[in-house]
Amino acid sequence: MNLITTNVENFVSETYHDLLQFINYEEQGKSLSELRLNDGKPVPEEMNSYIVLLCIYLNTTWARCSGSLISENFVLTAGHCTNSDGSNVIVAHGKENLQEYVGVRSTSPIDEYVGEEFNVEERRVKQVYFYPNQTRKKYDLALMKLENPFKVNVSFLDVATKKVHILKNCMSIGYGISEIPKQQLTLGYIVNEPLTLTAPSFKLKDERFCIIRSKRLSSICPGDSGSPLICDKKIWGVTAYGDEKNCKNNLLFCYYPLFRAKKWLSSYGLNQIRYVATPK
Repeated sequence: MNLITTNVENFVSETYHDLLQFINYEEQGKSLSELRLNDGKPVPEEMNSYIVLLCIYLNTTWARCSGSLISENFVLTAGHCTNSDGSNVIVAHGKENLQEYVGVRSTSPIDEYVGEEFNVEERRVKQVYFYPNQTRKKYDLALMKLENPFKVNVSFLDVATKKVHILKNCMSIGYGISEIPKQQLTLGYIVNEPLTLTAPSFKLKDERFCIIRSKRLSSICPGDSGSPLICDKKIWGVTAYGDEKNCKNNLLFCYYPLFRAKKWLSSYGLNQIRYVATPK
């Protein structure tokens, strides 16, 4: 399913819960007060230049995802964070004033640019490329080609496409929910335990990089869909889902690995991307 036209209760799979953050217009003031990766730490400035916020326009609601710039013109994210052509998405890049920006953005027409007064760059999507046979239960990946590149200077990360079974020295970075109102719409990150390549259930046979815990720690949350899994300064995966709708209790959460995606990524002229074969 490529799209977000159903309500959030029906949008999740039978077992695992999405990390797309839905915001009702009527609840906007409440919902926008806690937007950060749950229990995550603030991201150092040098680490956040390649993370973007996806503002998604739906029929009666407004939603949010995260994504990563992997070249000047391309954003890597989750397939369920856009419609078929990206026409319902604003891609935003900024380090400050995002709380105020989102408050205005969510009540403004999609064709009205509002970021300048908040020092937030906005871009529209020219085209979307979905991973072949992409579904919510398989490789839910998408590439968004921007109409114009951002002016910001970005140090793009390498994309790791080697199949490995254990990942260490990893972190998640995204615009997910936070319980701390003062950390409003600031990027947060969590330092993960080692991740294991596994099929998380008999219903989801395709392998993922997953964390399985015995107790609650910091976690990926709604709004983190599409954000990168970064290990040793390389992008190894894209945030997929957790096992709980309420992310405070996530004991299992998973990422789509990129080892099957090299041919797909390179087929769109992304020759400037450096693909890493082996972890350092």
